[in-house]
Amino acid sequence: MNTTTDVASLAVRIEQLERAAKRSRITTVALLIAFIAVASVATVTAQSAATQTMQHLKIVDANGVDRVDIDAAGIGIAGPSGVYRQVIGVDEKTSIPFYEMRAEDKSVRVSINGDPTGPFIRLRDNSGTERAYLGMTTGNTSLLQFNNAAGQKQVILEGDGRSPYLSLYDNGTKKFFAGIYDDTFSGGVHTYKTDGTSNWFSP
Repeated sequence: MNTTTDVASLAVRIEQLERAAKRSRITTVALLIAFIAVASVATVTAQSAATQTMQHLKIVDANGVDRVDIDAAGIGIAGPSGVYRQVIGVDEKTSIPFYEMRAEDKSVRVSINGDPTGPFIRLRDNSGTERAYLGMTTGNTSLLQFNNAAGQKQVILEGDGRSPYLSLYDNGTKKFFAGIYDDTFSGGVHTYKTDGTSNWFSP
């Protein structure tokens, strides 16, 4: 038996085992670090996605123009020029929901307001003058009103449950009335002079 050879062989084997154990430890540590890194990235990604979704989301078209903008206050939808043509949201101060349709010059043409005490719809012309209104009055009656290009009343139809009426105007001056009187059980028709005084009525 060659003792020297056996000792040398044993030393080589021990060295090989030590290197293998060292590689195993390094591999284990590397895998642990990789796992922690992946878990951290996944958590950050999930948090970032949640933040973007809940706070602000913007969508652009192929030309890089902002077309949709969503945040906690509402949604804006723009045309190819980037001007927001439709806006829907909730007023930050009053918490009242609203919807607007806008022209290319950013003027509001159609507005819908969801105020529970007096919801309404307003229509405006090219100059921004209100031409039509449909909504509830502060007295809890329904009202339909048409205006001329100067914004003056032309037609008013009020649907008060007890005293509904129709009024016609000439450049803002009342010229005709037909409806139920405030006593709620009698009605009539009136025509008016330019100064607002009645010149004919029935009954």
